[in-house]
Amino acid sequence: RLNKSYILVSLNNSPKQVDTRAKLTMVKVQCFLRTPAAIETSKQLYKHLMKECRKLPQDSQTYYRHYIRQGFNQHTEETDPERITQIINRAIEDGKWIVKKYSKVQE
Repeated sequence: RLNKSYILVSLNNSPKQVDTRAKLTMVKVQCFLRTPAAIETSKQLYKHLMKECRKLPQDSQTYYRHYIRQGFNQHTEETDPERITQIINRAIEDGKWIVKKYSKVQE
């Protein structure tokens, strides 16, 4: 399992210390970790939303964690791939909106 801090530190090292192939691989992994467009499964979505939840104020995190779990429990029986894709896209949009809303409130 790769650690983001290791990736960032490794990218800033001189070329003598980091192999070029390893450096390129780390860049690809870092980009993959940050793009919500790469989310294809419900497990990836759950992990992404829980990470986004950490950006919220402490008192709001409990509510949104519960909200995320309820949403997943509600759609466990969904089998249509097109509908699952719609749910994933909507959840990502909602997550972005909520984080944006709370970041404006804190300013």
